[in-house]
Amino acid sequence: MPRRPVSAALHQWIELIQVYVQRFVHPPSGDIRLVRLWSIVEKDLAAAWTGVRLARAVHMSFEHLRRLCHRELGRSPKQHLTHLRLRLASERLLSTTDTLETIARRVGYENPYVFSARFKKWSGSSPSHFRQGALQKNESPQPE
Repeated sequence: MPRRPVSAALHQWIELIQVYVQRFVHPPSGDIRLVRLWSIVEKDLAAAWTGVRLARAVHMSFEHLRRLCHRELGRSPKQHLTHLRLRLASERLLSTTDTLETIARRVGYENPYVFSARFKKWSGSSPSHFRQGALQKNESPQPE
């Protein structure tokens, strides 16, 4: 039986589950610097975060931060930053009527076209289709 390609959204769910399984099997080392770093970043996702700036925020070298993120999160600091930004964007798309440009800026993308392309790669659909799909699901009659 031929295998169907995995959609980008399904890939994201699989990746998320894999991270949770890794955390369960291999509990985090307890490095509070990562917790502190991502807490700082989440408060200001629109900032121009670079690898060096992320590392400086928690007083370590970028290479150490990169290794720590791969070990604890299963992804690079830049990949995790992108994940946080797009996760917040998806929440805002579903919970607000903000324009795509406004949401893009609030999560750190000055160019809405770059944001749209990155979101589509991450979720499997464009931001506008993502929002429309959610609205259509909410408007459809629920089986009793």
